Amino acid sequence: MDAVILDLATPWLVVPHAYEALKGSGAFVSFSPTIDQVLRTVESLRENRFRGIETFESLLRGMQVQRGRTRPETLMTGHTGYITIARKATV
Repeated sequence: MDAVILDLATPWLVVPHAYEALKGSGAFVSFSPTIDQVLRTVESLRENRFRGIETFESLLRGMQVQRGRTRPETLMTGHTGYITIARKATV
C-alpha cells in the first residue's frame, strides 16, 4: 500500500499492521480528537520504526467570499482534532 489513513479510536493498535502493509516510505496518517490518543499513536509509531513523525492541530475557519469583501469569518472552531503523519522507514 502507498498510504494508510485512519480515523479510529485506537489507531496505535493498527500501527504494526500498517508498517507491514506499506511500501517503502509509505505514508501513515491518523486523525485523533484527543492528545492522549496522539501520544499512544506516536509512541507506537516510534516503536515500529516509522520516521518523520509529526502532529498538527486541525483548526477550521471559514471564509466569507464576496467580490471586494473577502475575509475570514468572525467565529471559528478553535480545536477540531489532531492529525499525525509519519513515513515507513526504508532502512
